[in-house]
Amino acid sequence: MSFSTYGAGLYKRAPVKAKVTGDAGGVLLYRAVCYAVGGGFFVITIFAATPLPFDVVGIFCGIMGYSLRKFIVATAIGKVIKYSAIAFAGFYGIAWLSKLFGLG
Repeated sequence: MSFSTYGAGLYKRAPVKAKVTGDAGGVLLYRAVCYAVGGGFFVITIFAATPLPFDVVGIFCGIMGYSLRKFIVATAIGKVIKYSAIAFAGFYGIAWLSKLFGLG
């Protein structure tokens, strides 16, 4: 799912490049690009590991031409963190709930 949004952003890349060199709106977009390039890996990982809207990040990375390899690695790290936390919560949560209610 996230790679399709990256591709959608990559497809819409040309019109946005023209806006970056434009007027005041382009300055804001230029600042966002500079921030994303500097801390993009961390931001992608955080968005992939939390229930934040990750599709927006995928589109933005595609538009800005962020490295696909870095995007895939950051996404994989974030998803491993997310699903590991869910697995640990399920494993230890069931034991905790059975103790709490005296079921086993």
